[in-house]
Amino acid sequence: MTYLPSGKAAWKNNPLATNKQWTAADGHRWKTECNTAATGKNGCRSYVLSRNVVNTGGKFVSQSAWLFNNMVQFSSKGTPAQTTIPPKAPAVANVPVEKAFKTPVAAAAGGAGGTCSASYYWEGQMTANGERFNTNDLTAAHKTLKFGTRVKVTNPANGKSVVVRINDRGPYVSGRCLDLSKAAMSAIGGISAGHIKVSYQVVS
Repeated sequence: MTYLPSGKAAWKNNPLATNKQWTAADGHRWKTECNTAATGKNGCRSYVLSRNVVNTGGKFVSQSAWLFNNMVQFSSKGTPAQTTIPPKAPAVANVPVEKAFKTPVAAAAGGAGGTCSASYYWEGQMTANGERFNTNDLTAAHKTLKFGTRVKVTNPANGKSVVVRINDRGPYVSGRCLDLSKAAMSAIGGISAGHIKVSYQVVS
């Protein structure tokens, strides 16, 4: 938990202190709840929409869920707001130093592609770009391709192909690069396997 030595009003423009949902610069969906039974007065809890792998009927599939990330508790004693960044703490021997986060660079459209394992999902949920997921649409999740990118996915085992639109983030399983909607996976004949090897090519 983080304790902030200032009143909540001083943080009114910070999404971590406001009842709302939003999309961060890296494409992740967030939501914050404040002043609830779970947070208490002058408290806020934030969650990130995360893709998790679960075993369903003997098949490993991915699904999204809100995961608790952090909680902040604001002072209610009228302490002046902290408006400056505190001095950097001196380095301590044998203690690792946290490095600045680097936002992943979205892959450019127009030829990018490769070969990897692809899975599929079908649960109704909000996608990372804010759409309501529809398992009957030809869409897919990718970790870095820009939202709206159209990708041709081919199953080399049968030669079937489908063009999908990227509207979500994931999958977060080693070796997998695409999480297809059920309709897209069905179009290339991979439903029964759960996940298959595919080749993919950005088309626009």
